[in-house]
Amino acid sequence: MPRTSLAATLAVLAVLPISAAAAPQKTVSVDLVAEIGDVPEGGDGTAITALNYPTIGADGSVGFTGSLASQDVFVWRGEGILWLNSDAPKGTVLTGGESTMGLSSTGGFIYSPAANGEDAVWTQAGLLLRETDPIPGTISTFSTFNSRPSMTAAGLAFWVSGLGTMPTGPTYGRAFMRCDDPSQPANATILLASDQVVSDGTTDYLLGPVGIGFAYSVSEGAKHINLIVKVDGVPTSTDDFLWVDGELLEREGNPIVPGSLEKWGAFRGVGINDDANRCFFGPLVGGSADSNEYLAYNGVIIVREGETLDGVDLPPGSAIRWAAINDGEQIVHVWEGAGSPPANGAMFVTLIEEGQPQSRALLRIGDLLDLDGDAQGDATLVDFNAGATIGPGFGLSDEPWTFLSVKFAAGGLVREGIIRVSLPGEDSPADLNGDGVVNGADLAILLGAWGGRGIADINGDGIVNGADLSILLGAWSA
Repeated sequence: MPRTSLAATLAVLAVLPISAAAAPQKTVSVDLVAEIGDVPEGGDGTAITALNYPTIGADGSVGFTGSLASQDVFVWRGEGILWLNSDAPKGTVLTGGESTMGLSSTGGFIYSPAANGEDAVWTQAGLLLRETDPIPGTISTFSTFNSRPSMTAAGLAFWVSGLGTMPTGPTYGRAFMRCDDPSQPANATILLASDQVVSDGTTDYLLGPVGIGFAYSVSEGAKHINLIVKVDGVPTSTDDFLWVDGELLEREGNPIVPGSLEKWGAFRGVGINDDANRCFFGPLVGGSADSNEYLAYNGVIIVREGETLDGVDLPPGSAIRWAAINDGEQIVHVWEGAGSPPANGAMFVTLIEEGQPQSRALLRIGDLLDLDGDAQGDATLVDFNAGATIGPGFGLSDEPWTFLSVKFAAGGLVREGIIRVSLPGEDSPADLNGDGVVNGADLAILLGAWGGRGIADINGDGIVNGADLSILLGAWSA
């Protein structure tokens, strides 16, 4: 595809209002990893009928679960199927599989099928824990369910288990579980559980029956944990906390800053990295309904509904669905509007640099997807398949890409698949769209942000102006 010359680009843009350059439809090159209807390598010869949310290992490998037309469930790693339910040893029948899973950097995996009809967590080493099993290290406490599994680079397993006093009795609470060696399931331990006392440094609280939330994050090196918990004995409007490394921090119902009328609402999702820097998101209460959705970093709101990021509006009604943070202080986050499919939405990467967040739009609903690497649009992005109810929609390593589940339209059909999306490189700060060249597309972004700030503020002086334009023109690709 021929490049547009600098002179031609300037001639065209010179007669356009600056606002016309803001957030144009663009073609984004992505890698299509798997698609419903594919017959994958490592399977049983039947087609994929369902795909769940992807995760990412520390080495950048993608992992997810899904279903085949044969009714078998698979675990995927990298470029193909790693494990099938039907691979279970004789005497064990695995069925189904929860939508969340985890990968290690050495071939390990964890997911949550049913083992002989009982809700379980299963790894490359076999059964880790199932419903009706005694909880390791306890007396007369049994697992009643097992859910939301994850795994670190070194193969440490984490999940949430239900607690009961009898093998087949009701659930009275939940436990956040850890097992450092899945081949030794008896060594699994409870990190935090219902009826335990937690503290914010001033007041002690008791974790309630649903005190362990399903939304949690363990840093890749397992140094830090960020977990949503719910305490007992207080009003439901103030019972959510963020539990970080053993301490209660932000609380539902508390002002976002001292004296503010705006307060934290119920927390929806969290992330944390090995430096203990963390992100979380959800709604606020007590302020305008048009700006109550937020993304926070270390307790400070850095993005809000109603703002414009990298020339892309987050109009009233937008909600943040997913967010993840890596050790490079990058946060990838997805926002969508109402409706199914949503009328608008975008995926951003925000770099926290010297305390100043710089955001770049990576992909928007309505963008064209180049699926075959020829720089031509092959399909239109329709939906991010976003929702934080079940679990995180993607993961983030230190590699310059992430994966997500999307719907896209091509040839009059809506298709669904897992794609890999590149994150911006660091070769040139003037490469504003991260496509490896500095050209008219980057100039359009800069002009669209003129007079403001953000990723187009190349020299970091707080405003997009002629100084940034000079840097961009000086870096123009031949």
